[in-house]
Amino acid sequence: MKKAVMFLSLAIVLSSCVSNAEGKLIKADIKALEKKHELLKVSVQDNKNAIDRSIKRVDTKLAELDDTLKEAKKLLRANNANFGQDLVAMEQNVQKISGKSEEIIFKFEQLEKQMEELKTNFEDVKANVTTIAVKKDETQTNIAQNSDNGDSKSTTTTKVETDYKKLTTAKEIFNIGYQKVLDKSYSDAREILTYLIKKFPKDNYATSSQYWISQTYFAENDYKNSFLSMNTFIQKYPKSNHVPQILYQMGFSAKSLKLTADSIEIFKQLIKNFPSSSYSKKAKTVLQEMK
Repeated sequence: MKKAVMFLSLAIVLSSCVSNAEGKLIKADIKALEKKHELLKVSVQDNKNAIDRSIKRVDTKLAELDDTLKEAKKLLRANNANFGQDLVAMEQNVQKISGKSEEIIFKFEQLEKQMEELKTNFEDVKANVTTIAVKKDETQTNIAQNSDNGDSKSTTTTKVETDYKKLTTAKEIFNIGYQKVLDKSYSDAREILTYLIKKFPKDNYATSSQYWISQTYFAENDYKNSFLSMNTFIQKYPKSNHVPQILYQMGFSAKSLKLTADSIEIFKQLIKNFPSSSYSKKAKTVLQEMK
């Protein structure tokens, strides 16, 4: 499978349109995530404190056992040939306790890793919300235009859904297709967005349309079409700021399709070209799991 993938600097910001109500819901979700983030931080700190206390108790116990072991050795040298077996058992107990201490430390390290993953996911959500917030003014303008025309929300929606091919701008068509994405009517969304790309191939909304087409396939776990549509996106729009995400999803799709070699190659390209991206961190994790 030939791949002609070009990777350049981040450029085009995703164009999308959300309503005021959706913006509030997103802000509410962010606040909920922030609250969960703070709760997890407190929980991790509590666990760390508990682990520190456990390690101190273990160290104290080890010191006591070491003193006991030394005393036992003195008694053995003095007079007790059979004490050798008890001494071995005691040494084994010391080793077991040492192993428990290492296990506690390992669990703490795992908690730290989970915390880092949560922080990465939280940053991704914040980035997406920032992108969507930029489109807020466009939404308000559309609502104002609909009000001036005397159309109710339900009437406008029905008309646009029925007559999207009669619309004359890429923006109007994209709004219909994007709403279908939000409604999870993925098949309808692809039909509308594909029409937009054919009618306005050089418009910025064509870039966003190709992006959302790939996302609908990915959302449906249709990894074959997801991989193909994302490959098309990379070839057409190598400067898009969505490239790191698209590469990660391409690698994931290839992995799901058992195209292991392709998956590894894509993940490595992502890490090489976008080392600071959160998706590169995810790719590293997946590569480690694939070893």
